[in-house]
Amino acid sequence: MRIVGSVTLAKLKNTCLPPYSSVVTLGRGGRIDGRVLDTAGKPSASGWARLLPTRPGAHQSIRDESIDSASVDTDGRFKFLVGPGTYRVFTGRDAPLTDTIVEVKTGESTSVELRAK
Repeated sequence: MRIVGSVTLAKLKNTCLPPYSSVVTLGRGGRIDGRVLDTAGKPSASGWARLLPTRPGAHQSIRDESIDSASVDTDGRFKFLVGPGTYRVFTGRDAPLTDTIVEVKTGESTSVELRAK
């Protein structure tokens, strides 16, 4: 389905779009479901998780290149909706950071667990 904002093209059938408008076709993505645990293995009720795309051979600057961040809930859970690809998911305010690499496939959910070091 082709979407312009949240309006389908079927609804725009008799509508004239200005010449500078764009039509965007969105592909189906995937999901990363995660949980942040403390050093004892109990859910971390505060904090955040961040997401960084991985690129072979590229310098990975965590603070400058993260593409999304999510607060964790009271049970330490977080969620990212992303396109297919490989991502680094990490958490931690200061070193040492806790991280993992995940591969997301179209239409699939990938689970991760980040345990504090």
